Amino acid sequence: MFNRKAVMSTLRMGINRRIAASIVGRSIECNVSPAYRSIGAQCRRYASQVTPKRNGTSTFKLALIGAGIGAASGTAYSVYGNWKDKSSHMEHQRIPPKILKELPDVKITKRFINPNDKSNLNIILFQYQTCPFCCKVRAFLDFMGISYSVVEVDAVLRQDIKWSEQKKVPMILVEQGDGRYIQMSDSSAIISLLASYLNDKETDIGELAKFYPMISYFDDDDKKRLDIMNKYFLMYQDKTPKHATREIQE
Repeated sequence: MFNRKAVMSTLRMGINRRIAASIVGRSIECNVSPAYRSIGAQCRRYASQVTPKRNGTSTFKLALIGAGIGAASGTAYSVYGNWKDKSSHMEHQRIPPKILKELPDVKITKRFINPNDKSNLNIILFQYQTCPFCCKVRAFLDFMGISYSVVEVDAVLRQDIKWSEQKKVPMILVEQGDGRYIQMSDSSAIISLLASYLNDKETDIGELAKFYPMISYFDDDDKKRLDIMNKYFLMYQDKTPKHATREIQE
């Protein structure tokens, strides 16, 4: 006969040790000998189960955050689209050449007079001495035998062009038939305007300048840019020279 009390005391000690060792686990099992498996069911009552953390809450939060970001992005894109629609009228906006009632207060640096000049043009050229595009305009004027005055602009201070909205050189002021002055910038546009006038001196140069308006557009970076329309074209109108006609036919 075995001592029942001693056996029960030994079992209780073993069970208590098992419970203490695995109290942080999900569940506990008493790995006792097969003879005492029935006691294992009782020891489970002393073990605390750890409920697994649910991922539903975190997933829901992520979904809310994603929806918020998507809504904000959509709103921003919609606002940007509306802004583009409102500013679309600025694209291809035509700005005619500026007309001055009188000459600005500037100092004439040089005058180039050609006694054989028959253009009857009063031209003032604003330039930098070393500007290649200014040299291009001067070369055209000299080649065509046109008299002109020069205003040397300080490349740093630019005091002689503070009166102008356009801060680029070369720039010319040409006297119209009514005594006012037409302003034109960009070397190609200047040469095209003067060449068009030399072909048709009966048309006032102010009227020819209207064929070279400034237009606005948006570049690939959505920045507004300005450029002169038709600056590479001569305005012959109904007085196309014979050599140009032959070139067109060829």
